[in-house]
Amino acid sequence: MTEPYAPDAFWMSKLSDYRRCPRLFKLKHLDKVKVEAPPSADQEFGTAMHLGCEDILRGGEGIPLFAMYWDTLKGKAAAYTRHDWEKLREMGEVFLARFKRLHAKHFEPFKIEERIHAQLGPHKFEGTPDFVGSYKGKRSIVDFKTAGFKYDKSKIICDEQMPTYAALVKQEYGYDVEQVVYIVFVKSPTDPSIQTLVLPLTSGVIQCTIDNVIETCDDLVARKSFPRNPGGCLFGQTRCAMWDLCHGKESNNES
Repeated sequence: MTEPYAPDAFWMSKLSDYRRCPRLFKLKHLDKVKVEAPPSADQEFGTAMHLGCEDILRGGEGIPLFAMYWDTLKGKAAAYTRHDWEKLREMGEVFLARFKRLHAKHFEPFKIEERIHAQLGPHKFEGTPDFVGSYKGKRSIVDFKTAGFKYDKSKIICDEQMPTYAALVKQEYGYDVEQVVYIVFVKSPTDPSIQTLVLPLTSGVIQCTIDNVIETCDDLVARKSFPRNPGGCLFGQTRCAMWDLCHGKESNNES
């Protein structure tokens, strides 16, 4: 079971909610509004893949744990996008077999999926890196991701989460991270593939990232108003979970 976050702490997805829309942040994290919505099949697939990868890195087979979790979703209401349940199950097995055969040998775990409680400036901060340890002989923070297309190679450069995790790992364990790594499972019905992105991590990059994270937390602590960001209401055809509260249920009626 996932350890709950402390209500007075910050974490990366909490900051992402604020950056997406201050009103979303207020409703979700301050007002504690709970919204019932069908699960996202893409998010559930990501969870299943994380379980499989973690199992492999701990010495397991990966696919049985992935399948056990994914099978619980069969026939249940969920929001599917480009691929249905059967195709995602098939791709998951291909990904994990390939990961175990070609990639797992490059990993030497130090910590896997362990929550870190640390302090960034005056703020409590928490995070759970997917993997901390050696990747191809270098001390690394690794993030396992699923995506519909290959990532632009620049995406890893502007990511704040991994350098922030590197700072938390240094504070909690005294472990100096040399690089960040993305392992991206690219979903394709005809050619599922695994993309690897690696970026060396310097102390300057880490400090610049932490300074920005602390400034964001400072801004949140001092904020008195939480205006709605209309640009965050829709992502493609996916509506924000708080749509009805901001726009009214009648806005769901199709014309």
